[in-house]
Amino acid sequence: MFGSRVAVLASVLAAALACERAAPRPGPSPASVAPAAAPRAPDPPRDLDARAVTDRHVVLRWKPGAGATDGAAYEVLVGDRVLHAEAPPLDDRQVGPARAYCYAVRAVDAAGNRSPASPAACVRTPDLVAPTPPGAPGASALGTESAMVSWSPSHDDVAVAGYELLRDGHVVARAGAAATDAVEAGLVPGREHCWSVRARDAAGNASAAAGPVCARTSDASRAGRLGAPRP
Repeated sequence: MFGSRVAVLASVLAAALACERAAPRPGPSPASVAPAAAPRAPDPPRDLDARAVTDRHVVLRWKPGAGATDGAAYEVLVGDRVLHAEAPPLDDRQVGPARAYCYAVRAVDAAGNRSPASPAACVRTPDLVAPTPPGAPGASALGTESAMVSWSPSHDDVAVAGYELLRDGHVVARAGAAATDAVEAGLVPGREHCWSVRARDAAGNASAAAGPVCARTSDASRAGRLGAPRP
């Protein structure tokens, strides 16, 4: 009798234990689950500096933003181009002379998160190349006191700004970029005068001079005799 009671009790305990194991366990309440933190973008680089080394070479330098992490790279934005660098400085050799360029830089971390762009740094490249010399100058007298000098156009990597007519080493006349001749007045009659001509660009670079080329003005007394009425 005692043995049967023990068996019944053991059976009841086993059933209770089985029910407890089968019952679903309550999980944490939604309010107790913390939301995942959003990935934090790097801070923007600072102190961006752009310097023109030559007319076709700009060097960029900057400092990492506060809290910069290892493995960060950089993207430099200029116009519609994006340049990539592992660290400063960065050389931009895709520039031309006498042009303005504005740059901004942003950091990219190993996960691909991008910082805001830095404030822009702008630079203007110089114009270091002089125009080619004018070609084939010629001269002809225009009466007793003036003469005209003509030439073929010069060429420049940016643009020709104008021409200078020189006589005895001094500029005696100037002409615009589209001109191919110039006139000097007030010359001494009956003498030979010689000129050279050179081109300039907007940066002040001057070409080598073409010439000299010479012409003789008419003699005033002879012109007067030829033009005097017959008695």
